[in-house]
Amino acid sequence: MATPPVDNESTRSSSPGAYSVPSQTFASGSRPAQLQRHDSHSSRDPSIVSSFRSAALSSSWAEQRQEPSSWVQRKLQIHQSRGDDDYDDVSGLDPSLYDGEEDDYGPDEEEEAEVHESRFFQPAFLSEAALQLRDRVERRRQTKAGISWQDSFTGRDIVTTIQSFLPSYTRESPNDRRFALLMAQSLQNQLWFVEVDWDIKPLRDSPEDVFRFMGEMEGMGAGDGINSELPSGLMTMATRCYSPSCPQDSRCYASRCPFRQMPSSFIYMPDPSPTPEASTIHGEEPSDWTGQVDGRILQELTDEQYHRQAIIRQAIQQEVQYSADLTAMEDLYINALRNAQPPIIPHYRLEKFIHEVFSNEAEIREASGRLLDHFTIRERESAQPGLIPFVGDIFLQAAADFRSIYPEYTGNLPHAENVLRQEMEDNADFRFFCDRIVRENDGRRHIKYLITRPSDQLQRTYPAVLESILAITDPTEPDHDFLIEAVSSIQTLSAISQLKLFHASQGRGPAGKKQWHDLVPEDVRKDIPPKEQKRQMQIWELIQGEMEYVADLETMDTLFVDKLRMAENGPIVERSRVEIFLDDAFHNYRSLLEVHQNLLENLQARQLEQHPQVGAIGDLLLDAALNWQDAYMEYVTHYPIAKAKVQEEEMKNTKFAAFLKECLKDPQSHRQDIYHFINRPIPRLLRYNLLLADILKSLRESGLPEDHPDIETIPQVIDLIKDLGRATQKGVAVNESKVELWTYQHSLDGSRFGVRVVRDLDLLNPMRELIHRGRVFRQPEGPMSSWAELTVLLFDNYLVLVKPEKHRSSRREERQERYIINRRPIPLELLSIGQFGDAPRARRDRSRLMGGGGSSHEPESGADPESNKVWPFSISFIGQGQLGGQYTLWSDSYASRAEWQEKLQHAKVLRTEVNDANKVFEMTPLTTVDGRTLVAIGCEEGVWIGLRNDPHSLRKVLHVKSVTNIAVLEEFGIFLVLQDRSLLAYHLEALVPTASSPQVRAAPQRLSPGKDISFFSVGRLSGRTLVLYMKKKGMDSLFRVLEPISGRNAEDAARQRRPFGNFLGQRTEWFRLYKDFFIPTDALGVHWLKAKLAVVCAKGFEIMDLTEHGEPNRDMQAIEWEGRPDSVAFHPPYVLLVSAPFMEIRHIDTGKLLQIYTGTDIHLTWDGTGGMLHPPQDNPGPKGYGDETASQEPRIHICQRPDDPRRAKGITHGVGQHVFELTPTLALNNPLLNPIHTHDSNYFPPAPMIRSDMRSDNMSDRRVSYTHG
Repeated sequence: MATPPVDNESTRSSSPGAYSVPSQTFASGSRPAQLQRHDSHSSRDPSIVSSFRSAALSSSWAEQRQEPSSWVQRKLQIHQSRGDDDYDDVSGLDPSLYDGEEDDYGPDEEEEAEVHESRFFQPAFLSEAALQLRDRVERRRQTKAGISWQDSFTGRDIVTTIQSFLPSYTRESPNDRRFALLMAQSLQNQLWFVEVDWDIKPLRDSPEDVFRFMGEMEGMGAGDGINSELPSGLMTMATRCYSPSCPQDSRCYASRCPFRQMPSSFIYMPDPSPTPEASTIHGEEPSDWTGQVDGRILQELTDEQYHRQAIIRQAIQQEVQYSADLTAMEDLYINALRNAQPPIIPHYRLEKFIHEVFSNEAEIREASGRLLDHFTIRERESAQPGLIPFVGDIFLQAAADFRSIYPEYTGNLPHAENVLRQEMEDNADFRFFCDRIVRENDGRRHIKYLITRPSDQLQRTYPAVLESILAITDPTEPDHDFLIEAVSSIQTLSAISQLKLFHASQGRGPAGKKQWHDLVPEDVRKDIPPKEQKRQMQIWELIQGEMEYVADLETMDTLFVDKLRMAENGPIVERSRVEIFLDDAFHNYRSLLEVHQNLLENLQARQLEQHPQVGAIGDLLLDAALNWQDAYMEYVTHYPIAKAKVQEEEMKNTKFAAFLKECLKDPQSHRQDIYHFINRPIPRLLRYNLLLADILKSLRESGLPEDHPDIETIPQVIDLIKDLGRATQKGVAVNESKVELWTYQHSLDGSRFGVRVVRDLDLLNPMRELIHRGRVFRQPEGPMSSWAELTVLLFDNYLVLVKPEKHRSSRREERQERYIINRRPIPLELLSIGQFGDAPRARRDRSRLMGGGGSSHEPESGADPESNKVWPFSISFIGQGQLGGQYTLWSDSYASRAEWQEKLQHAKVLRTEVNDANKVFEMTPLTTVDGRTLVAIGCEEGVWIGLRNDPHSLRKVLHVKSVTNIAVLEEFGIFLVLQDRSLLAYHLEALVPTASSPQVRAAPQRLSPGKDISFFSVGRLSGRTLVLYMKKKGMDSLFRVLEPISGRNAEDAARQRRPFGNFLGQRTEWFRLYKDFFIPTDALGVHWLKAKLAVVCAKGFEIMDLTEHGEPNRDMQAIEWEGRPDSVAFHPPYVLLVSAPFMEIRHIDTGKLLQIYTGTDIHLTWDGTGGMLHPPQDNPGPKGYGDETASQEPRIHICQRPDDPRRAKGITHGVGQHVFELTPTLALNNPLLNPIHTHDSNYFPPAPMIRSDMRSDNMSDRRVSYTHG
């Protein structure tokens, strides 16, 4: 008894009736109990899966005393060594095909690799039996009715082959072939193979019937579509015993064990005796046509003439059958779909579907009818009734008639199959309609086979018939020459049709894998020199690759872009940014698709025109190379961004990740992921030079003339592609750096500094640049510590010291590098380059230091002294505490230190230029003409007032000392002065008298009882003008808020038109108390909001509500300043923090650092607030402030000490100060943020995303500054 094959389904019960059987599965007269329905794709029983997943045998197994069979032991051993996670991988695939999974399996993996996949073959499944039959049956040239058929086999060959792989218990004796015949008929019913003449009768165990596999016919399965389906079903008699301890004989305890039952209990059909081979004597063959011929004429025919007439009649009969199939296609499908009520396919797309699937079927049917008419006429005109003496001219005329019909139909087949497959998947009514037609007629009436009949008739039937007639025709007869011409014409037409089918296949499926020698007959190839054949095969490879490339670009369009843009079950990517994402991911792929579609169309047209010997192709490629330069320049340089954007979206968007998994299962993707498609243009571009170099080499070796056009044009194409590759390198490097910046956004860890420091780096800014990156060392801080290795990241805005740290997020993921920020990032505006010329020293590791003894400058024994040397360089910076600091870093080589010096200098210069172009405020001296507005200046020696446009008009109006702050209440005519820490109020009219003004008191009023005022501020709160001053008491800051209540003289219009507004009138009291409060911290300043008060502290803001309880509001996250500001000002939407060495400007909504201005002894002289009569309205919108200033009026003044070269020389002179207005700037469009020009003139990027709540944190836009006149 033969060892039965093993499969993981072998434990399925063989009890009949376990599955239902579809009616189309059986041949005529078969019994339902003999064949059970099974889906070939659902090949795992849950109970068996669970048993295989267990590491140990079940308890029932342990109770068995009988030793398990060898195949059961072997299979359990394999599945246990495999592990739980890899049960699904039982297909025998090479594990090396799985990237990154080689290290996940133990040493038992090699043991599994030794097991041949045939050990897991299960003959009970019709799908597996069909594949075994296809691979094992021998194909030969068979003759039926005088016509020779290549790659065919007989019914006996089928039964014999199936018998060879069936288990022994399916037969009672070695000659019992009943079960094999039953399985063969089941496969025939599902059209796994058909008779060569499309005859409809059950398969017999006989050599008389000749068959071919449906999938091996020309036109069958041209694409990846419907004809690749495997038969489905389960032959229960071939299943294994369900007992795992079965000894494979009659001793098994299972009642339905196949080893205990005879095949006759399952098979209810007699054992057919071998059918005798049919006689080849023409007198004994049954014939229909002989009855139409006079007996005397038949007796006069020779054997060759008789056979010739029989073959002609067979050809006519096949044409009749072919015409009937075309009529069935018209009646059963086209007309039925048009007349269906209710409609099976919606009316609005029915005609399009019919045209796409059936193409010019009507023309083919009419041509077949004309051919049959010619046969009828020839028979009628014959001098010998019933005989057709000449047919060569009829076939020659038919070949001319077919020339404009069949190539069009054959070329449309792949598209027709795809459309038909899609309709069957999407339209259940259409699928049921097709199944009903098959049930009511025959399996050969299925639409997916009928549409391939014309291609099979042209490729197989016509050549076989003509060659058979020609072979038996006397060369001296006139019909011989016509037949030779007809055979040549049909072969040429067949070659053109196959070439059209090859072109339409887009490199997919069996038709797309054909090679040049497959479409060129051997008698033609032998007349072509071998070198020229090699060149033709290389040209074929280029065209074939171009077809696959264009198909991939089209798949990118249909599978990814269209589905993302028009997702049926809700958006996969948010609709507001889907166009931006599609542009980021696929960019200008449409430009590439257009130019390569044109190239492919030209190449295919030339191939059709010149097949089988294509002359020149260089001119077509040269034209394409000139057209694709800009498109590839744009796409290749953008590729790093495209890949990064897709990876980022896949990581953060679960819908998109699921969408990619579904696309991977789609037949269009061919199991390739999205990264394969977006990368496809790059290797294809590089592939051209390799293909063209081989073609050029073969061209020169083939002995063609030296003036062949390709000898001149192909080198030009190669040079163009090389130049294009070099030109894209710089753009690729730039975008790779940009992607690297984006990775830092996720890999940088703020550690103790918090996440804001990473956000402040603004790494997602399109203008951000990583200037340099390198490894440095920090000197040990103590005798027991070792040198610290750091990585320095030099951006165009910050210098960041980080410490690399690797971590693994999961078992299968690669190790990812994380960077811990070691020191607070230093803005380049605050950075100064120190010494770079100090001598190197030796670096010693921790073990040497812990050992003690020796000098730390000495190299270790046995080591190369140069390898331990480090070169120092220093950088200094202005930072928190105003004093800043200095870092001394060490590089591992002299060249590295020199490079750091160069890169730091470059970064400083670049940052200065960027700041000059991107200022938020412009420093404007107070010398501009602005309508003779007065300006007051307080200083150490007193107060000056003069015209704003004339510095020489300044006059000293108060002779007091130590003035630190002044303010004007225009509405009330009061001038406030903080002098020697005392707050005083003056009549403005007393300081700047006019001729019409009345006499007022010149003496001031003291608003504070002592000399302990730190600062005061004037502002408006809820429409009320208030004066606030602060004094210190221990660690607390005490605040008092006063409200001016002096009388207002509204009738004095002239007084209101004065530069400082109303003067103080007669009154008895100037101010009244409004509110007292305190905060338990050091306050530096205040800012007046619309209804609340912002108190600026050393480490953040305190928001006070003076109308409520005055409790601090700590909802917002604190912002850490770069320095320690002495004062703060607010010009919406910017906060200005002023300290002596520099001034930093931030956005109020985000806290983002926008500008740093450095100088000497900088002070805020006016914060833009005070008692103005008409204060600017700078209230925020419902979602905060915008990106630009609401008011362009300069309102903030600062002063700084000028740089004087005489001070450096020790010359004594007076101390002067310059006073500046901070003039807001206007933003212009930044082309880097919204590119309007690309390398590809045919590519137009999408419009930028616009949302009502969108915030742009990028303040690097180019700005233009102006000064009010």
